[in-house]
Amino acid sequence: MLKLMLVISTMNVVLNIIAYWIAKNKVEKVRSITTIICWFITGTLAFIFI
Repeated sequence: MLKLMLVISTMNVVLNIIAYWIAKNKVEKVRSITTIICWFITGTLAFIFI
């Protein structure tokens, strides 16, 4: 269970870094879509595994 939490957290951090990098390159529309997808995936995984 702890391993799964660690994996989910790591994925979330990685996805947020990607979203930040995209934002830095001023692709606002892509960034918001990416962020929504990131949180949706993270939330779904957390809900399934917790």
